[in-house]
Amino acid sequence: MARDGEGQLAVRFGTGVADVAALHDLRRRVFVEEFGLSERMVTTPTDPDDAHVIAWVGERAVGCLTLCETTADPGAQRTYHLPADGGGRSFRFTKLAIVPEWRRTRLAALLMVAGQCWVIDPAAPLFTWLVVYECQYRHIPLYAKFGFQLHGETTDAIGPCRVLIRADCVPITRHLLDTLRPLAEALFNRFGVEAAS
Repeated sequence: MARDGEGQLAVRFGTGVADVAALHDLRRRVFVEEFGLSERMVTTPTDPDDAHVIAWVGERAVGCLTLCETTADPGAQRTYHLPADGGGRSFRFTKLAIVPEWRRTRLAALLMVAGQCWVIDPAAPLFTWLVVYECQYRHIPLYAKFGFQLHGETTDAIGPCRVLIRADCVPITRHLLDTLRPLAEALFNRFGVEAAS
């Protein structure tokens, strides 16, 4: 996938200092400057175990998604009224940001697929969840395509929001896990995306 006058898109999991700096710059442009959200959307400390999926065109970050495990996070469970995990694991998909010129592409779907593949746990039940703020409610149909359903409404430190949950209620077998990963790679290849590590 490439746009006129730009290079090939590469989707990678970010880890280094330069990746985090690019991530913060992208979030600031989208969440603060464009949508008028709090600076917390940029500067909220992240756990070192969080995963960041970043889409690059050359050295320019054009999209990102962060994945945070919330299995042992009672604060998140209270604030967002999350269901009991039932002995499984839970992950929050957060801060999906895409620059305007890349929004009418499949980039959001590619970032979501990468995130879903990262959180798959063959040994335990799983649910993933996300928060959508008022200025982003129009994006809810996108998340619905990935199985996220409305769980409730609340207000957090950023503002009023809706909580969406996707529940995978049964353990994923190793066979299914081994089947899903090649399908994800095929999706990346189909759309000309370099799924670099």
